[in-house]
Amino acid sequence: MADNLADEEWWNKEGNKSSGEAKKKVGGMKRKAVTVGKKSIKTTASADDASKKRRKRKRITEAKLPNVGADAEAFRKLIMTGAEASQEFPDDCVSVCNVDMNHTVGSFLKTGIPKWKKVVGVHTRKMSPLILVLCGNALRACHFNSEANTYKGEDCKSMKLFAKHMKMKQQAAKLAENVVHFAVGTPSRVLALLDEGHLSLEMTKFVVLDWNWRDVKLKRMVDMADIRTPLVSLFQKHVFPGITEHGRPKIGLY
Repeated sequence: MADNLADEEWWNKEGNKSSGEAKKKVGGMKRKAVTVGKKSIKTTASADDASKKRRKRKRITEAKLPNVGADAEAFRKLIMTGAEASQEFPDDCVSVCNVDMNHTVGSFLKTGIPKWKKVVGVHTRKMSPLILVLCGNALRACHFNSEANTYKGEDCKSMKLFAKHMKMKQQAAKLAENVVHFAVGTPSRVLALLDEGHLSLEMTKFVVLDWNWRDVKLKRMVDMADIRTPLVSLFQKHVFPGITEHGRPKIGLY
């Protein structure tokens, strides 16, 4: 009994040994929990082991944007999908298509209406803008509007037609009270204004689609169903009938 009491208890020996190993620190190592008996202690593991478990994902910024845009034939197929048998795609309705993606916003708009300042000076029709631009979302519409400032000039009156800017009733009132030369918006809000009679394409000379622009996920406006559906309806119900009857507006695919 005396000999046993004199010796250091066995559980203290193992406890000291385990705690000593747990306190060791190694550069570039991570600690992980290991169960010893009824106690849980932390041991070190190599950082390389953790990195092996991570999946390497390709970042969006690493993806390359295409150098060539979609052409007018792709637009025709999109619009005529699900169209009635009696409806036809007007010939030569797409006047310009930015397939090579070498246009700025200003140079592209100039191809649609070269003598813009002269046209702005004689335009007096309310509710019917001379140029209507359709973008995939509100933020992109604001950017497009800013990039078009050099083309529009000081006398041009612009209006934003999307849900986040103001309510539909407010937009309808402004369209009825003011002459608008340049309008930019989203397909869903523009379609709603056209259906309710608050907006007209009677005097509109140029309808521009932000056709080849892509968001952070590299998606175009026609790649998203909630944008594509109202866009197709807008052209089938309001744009093509005007082209057939009056020969306008022209369509531009930016």
